[in-house]
Amino acid sequence: MHGMLKVVPRFIDSVYNEKRMHSSLGYFSPEEFEELAERKQLQKQGLQPVMILPGNLSN
Repeated sequence: MHGMLKVVPRFIDSVYNEKRMHSSLGYFSPEEFEELAERKQLQKQGLQPVMILPGNLSN
């Protein structure tokens, strides 16, 4: 069990947070959604930014 606890954070960071599709993100992964946001392509996909943090997106 102890060895498994070491791999859980890695799984969450590399799979769950980055690659897993999210219904709230139009079934894009967080990585894909951020890429679309950076390229200002969300509206073309029928999506709106969930939140815009100052300094994250270039104008």
